[in-house]
Amino acid sequence: MNIGIDASVFRRTPTGIYSYVSNLVQWLGQLDHAHSLSLLLYGPASLDTKYTLDSLARYFPHAAVESVWDGWPLVLLSERNLPVGRYGRSIAQSVDRTNIWLWKKLHRNSSSLAFLSGPAMFAAARPKEFDLFHHTFGLMFPLQRRANVLTIYDLIPCLFPEYYSRALSWVKESFDSAGEMDLLLTLSENTKTDVIERLGIPAERIRVIPLAAHAQYRPIEDNEQIQATLARYGIADRPYALSLGTLEYRRNLHRLVEAMDLLKKERALNEHRLVLIGTKGESHSIIFETIQRLHLESDVKWLGHVNFDDLPALLNGAELFVYPSLYEGFGLPPLEALACGTPVASSRASSLVEVVGDAAMLFDPCRVEDMASVIGTMLKDAPTRKHFRAKGLLRAKQFSWRRTAEMTLTAYEEARALCRDDKRWKRRRRRRTFMQHAFLGEFLNELKAKYPRHSRA
Repeated sequence: MNIGIDASVFRRTPTGIYSYVSNLVQWLGQLDHAHSLSLLLYGPASLDTKYTLDSLARYFPHAAVESVWDGWPLVLLSERNLPVGRYGRSIAQSVDRTNIWLWKKLHRNSSSLAFLSGPAMFAAARPKEFDLFHHTFGLMFPLQRRANVLTIYDLIPCLFPEYYSRALSWVKESFDSAGEMDLLLTLSENTKTDVIERLGIPAERIRVIPLAAHAQYRPIEDNEQIQATLARYGIADRPYALSLGTLEYRRNLHRLVEAMDLLKKERALNEHRLVLIGTKGESHSIIFETIQRLHLESDVKWLGHVNFDDLPALLNGAELFVYPSLYEGFGLPPLEALACGTPVASSRASSLVEVVGDAAMLFDPCRVEDMASVIGTMLKDAPTRKHFRAKGLLRAKQFSWRRTAEMTLTAYEEARALCRDDKRWKRRRRRRTFMQHAFLGEFLNELKAKYPRHSRA
């Protein structure tokens, strides 16, 4: 097969999805198969520097790296054509969102694009067809005529719509189109259950493929290396508990701060500080408001986004890793901590029990007292930490990226076979042929609705 993979996430801050796509592509290249891989980047070739493209080509030597763009209609909207000024950055971001929305509408099905790009004045490059396309970042790229696979990491925007309105608008199209996919991939049984219940997808159309910790996450014996890293981040002076992940409401970090405050008031913690690592996400303000309200500025240190290579040392240097999340599609940070031999205290929620098993001490994420009790026990009792360190190292070995890549490749081959054999595919093609006749009128109506002032003019 000629396999296409959406690589748009490589333009974003390296977080969970970035790690997933990067490790998956790297390990797919190490398996013995005859398939070809192409990584697709949305946007004009000029959007990425030659250094960026060369770096991707070196990192993924087994995959072709391609930019996908559509000629002058969208190039005119390119942020490269915007004047640099006081409001240049916000305008560029707005234009980029418009580009994505417009591009996805133009490419909703290939037959419509062929109709629109027929005249020379609308000459736009049709997207390359693949035997199978893996949608890794929502439905950025249109459904292919052939096999389509979509990874659904979680249903967080549906479960917490009041906190993730922007994310919901981004993923809504992919959730609505989930039934059109030949196969869906989820990272846990918990997310699979959510997809069945919320999106109405039959269980036989879903494959659960767990993740693994990157190879860099391992115990570090060189204490000087650890201390040098901690010193650079200004946290070498006190023992600390660590939490890692984007700062957002469902990560429940405001309750973690409250638990640390409770321990401090009970004099259970005199020296320890809480260290938070991660970029600011949806509704992050509640975390900093809680820190200020409880006057814990000297006891809670936020490092922001840190260098990827420094994470193992920061995890190794922590006496405890705490993950109080309310919901996860998988939960990679606690697995990375286990792989480093760092004792883990985790919430008893969603997929996290699947990940940590009995190798972590669990608490109710909605009960601050329960969280504080577990954290206090772990930090005060060295034998308990030693016990969970040993169990954590064994647990982490049960996950591997090779296995993830092998399971994903099997899913690709299953999806291709389903696409060939599934009678629904013929109905899908007939429906798309019918849709092309109404496509242009519908598209213009959507433009009017999106830009009412301009349409009146």
